[in-house]
Amino acid sequence: MKKQKGFTLIELLLVMAIIGILAGTILVGISGQREKARAGRALESMNAVLPYAVDCYITGTDMTAPTVGGGGVLCGAIDYPSLGTGCNYTVVDPDASGTIIATCGGYILTCSITTDGNCVVN
Repeated sequence: MKKQKGFTLIELLLVMAIIGILAGTILVGISGQREKARAGRALESMNAVLPYAVDCYITGTDMTAPTVGGGGVLCGAIDYPSLGTGCNYTVVDPDASGTIIATCGGYILTCSITTDGNCVVN
C-alpha cells in the first residue's frame, strides 16, 4: 500500500480558522491606535500654535475662528495648522471663550489660552 502525503481538509480548515481569529484580534487592536495617533498629531499641531494664540490674547489682537479642517488666520500672519484627516476645529470664537477646541474621532482636544496655556486630550 502506498502512503499518501499531504494535509486533510479538516486540518486545512482548522489552520484557516485560527489564522482568521488571530487576524481579527489584531485588526481590532490596531483600529483604536490609529484614532489615538491622529489625536496625538492634532494635539502637537495645536501645541505649536498655542504660544502665538496666547501672545495674540495678551496683546489684545483679535483672533479669528479657524476653518473646520484647519487653516485660516489666527491673528496677524499666524495661521491655524491643519489637524489632519478625521480631526476638526469646533470653537466658534476664541476671543470670547479663551480656548481652542477640536475633535478627533472620539477625542476632544482643548487648548486653554487664558488659564494655563496648555493643550490636553479629553
